[in-house]
Amino acid sequence: MLKGYQRKLIMIRTTDSSMFESAFFILRNASCEKEKQVEMVSEANRILRESDTAKKKKSFKLRHLFLTFGIGFLTGAAILALIWLGVSA
Repeated sequence: MLKGYQRKLIMIRTTDSSMFESAFFILRNASCEKEKQVEMVSEANRILRESDTAKKKKSFKLRHLFLTFGIGFLTGAAILALIWLGVSA
């Protein structure tokens, strides 16, 4: 809920993000200086970039999980095969 009329809003439309079409940032105390405004927009863009890379890191973790499972499964099968060959000989 917004109170008062001094709230400032930054709206960024993005095309390169897979999660967001547009993002809204509501600022408490926004100064009117141009340098501050440019800094706030660049910070909002950084937040959007980081949120998009979080999704990419998740897929890497899932791929890493499958790779680890496959290596463990093959190692276990090889150990069982060696034990079977040792017992049957």
